Amino acid sequence: MFAAYHSFGNRALLPVPDVDRTQFLLIFGANPVVSNGSLMSAPNMARRLKDLRSRGGRLVVVDPRRTRTADLADTHLPIRPGTDVLLLLALVHTIFDEELAAPGRLAGFTDGIEQVRQAVGPFPPERAAPWTGIEPEAIRWLARQFAAAPSAACYGRLGVCTQPFGALCCWLMTVLNVITGNLDRAGGAMFTTPAVDLVGLAAILRQVGTSGRYRSRVRGPPEFSGELPLACLAEEIDTPGPGQIRALVTLAGNPVLSGPNARRLEAALASLEFMVAIDFYLNETTRHADVLLPGTFALEHDHYDLLLNALAVRNVARYSAPVLRPPASGREDWQILLGLATGIARRAGGLRARLHGMEAAFLRRFTPRRVIALALRFGPYGAGLHPFREGCPSGSSSEPVGRSTSGHCSQAGSLAGSSPRARGSCLRPNRCWPTSSGWTPGSAGRRPLRSWY
Repeated sequence: MFAAYHSFGNRALLPVPDVDRTQFLLIFGANPVVSNGSLMSAPNMARRLKDLRSRGGRLVVVDPRRTRTADLADTHLPIRPGTDVLLLLALVHTIFDEELAAPGRLAGFTDGIEQVRQAVGPFPPERAAPWTGIEPEAIRWLARQFAAAPSAACYGRLGVCTQPFGALCCWLMTVLNVITGNLDRAGGAMFTTPAVDLVGLAAILRQVGTSGRYRSRVRGPPEFSGELPLACLAEEIDTPGPGQIRALVTLAGNPVLSGPNARRLEAALASLEFMVAIDFYLNETTRHADVLLPGTFALEHDHYDLLLNALAVRNVARYSAPVLRPPASGREDWQILLGLATGIARRAGGLRARLHGMEAAFLRRFTPRRVIALALRFGPYGAGLHPFREGCPSGSSSEPVGRSTSGHCSQAGSLAGSSPRARGSCLRPNRCWPTSSGWTPGSAGRRPLRSWY
């Protein structure tokens, strides 16, 4: 989302590999055979990857581990953990150095390509090879194959995010797709057109994203879209001073396991004055809660795949009605949150309490089901205000992914100019290059404390 916001002007504009039509798929730090894609959500990903090879395409996986996805690949490059950024810089360098860049129609509305060419100049494959463990000729071969393919897509997931320069890795993958003309084209990295248009809603609600409006109290990393890195939570709890966190509400999460520095975070949670967990599981995090508020179970309320549909390799819509009747005292998560917010506002009293009471009464009637129904009606496949037009029925599957970049980017493809603070300093060799004379291997799959970079 960070890279999407700074590249396209909207954090919801996440390109998805057109896996069913591509001829070359380059995967960094992802295991879609197990995860079913995550940021390219699709069923039976193993069959899709086998079909890619059956039609003459090529699958290359860059991962320290030989995963089940790597087992299906034509080529597996076992990179040293935490050095993905160096390989990506070397790939982009090679594309420019060998004059393989061909952005095509993207050049007409993409700023900063020349600045990127200059920025990657100090990062040739020969310099990346000792650190990544991948030979210079293998890096050049990969760049040439990617650029020469009839269609290609570079895709990365959690493995490239949970490391230093993770955001830079995500941006460089977009750069690789752009400079080879593989963004917003069939078989490349494309933008979905889901039945509920999250990109359009974000623009209407002015929630396209923010960056750097404020910083955390202790260590100082910047906010992104109103959030601070999870790596900051423990220190914000256990470091005394103005603004110290003394109470916490968690919702369906287990940061003691999923976050970095678990021991410090667990000790910090135990020191809180009060903690509420909205969850029906007692786990490593919720066991510290003073109050555990279980919401209804998945089969006890309706469901619409709002986020996953926006990341699916085909534009689909599916609504699931409740299977079981919840108990009379059962509440969904949104009802619990609304009740907590109403109680806090009531204690404040005055005008704030009255205004919040009116808002809460409205929200209790304007349920998530009605919000989804309204979003579907006015989405790209909905009936809108037309009384006789049939909208998109539940369970339907429409065309493959594809929307025009030029029509949806509020910062149309600005590769270098949109965020010099976010990327310019990171592209300096003294920031990106390892400073030690030897290599200290990292741990694949573990989130480091500086993983917000």
